[in-house]
Amino acid sequence: MSTVLPILKLRQCLITSLHRHLEDEEVSRFESELLEQVDRHEATFVIVDVCALEILDTYMTRILGGLGKSCWMMGARLVLCGLQPEVAITMVEMRQSIAGVIPANDLEHAMEIVEAHGQDSKLGGLLAGI
Repeated sequence: MSTVLPILKLRQCLITSLHRHLEDEEVSRFESELLEQVDRHEATFVIVDVCALEILDTYMTRILGGLGKSCWMMGARLVLCGLQPEVAITMVEMRQSIAGVIPANDLEHAMEIVEAHGQDSKLGGLLAGI
């Protein structure tokens, strides 16, 4: 059985893209596959790019928050990048949040966060308590 979404490994970082709507069963498989890769590769960061999603419903918001917490429990940090402005505005209006996730503007910004952590382990406030 093939993976739900491609997961790329770059050094100690995993990178994936939510570029389409996932059905409930696919979401569960995606979570399992991603966390299995975190464990297998001892990843310290997981970047999830959502720039192709025009809608991020409450279910997916909860899933991403849970994924962020699961990654944290496994010693990795989840960086969410590419959130569309309209989606961010709607999330704020609906009082949705994705606790435990580091936000980044785009994939380049996400990689800068990862690289900064590698160069300066005192990234501190951004990563502490997530």
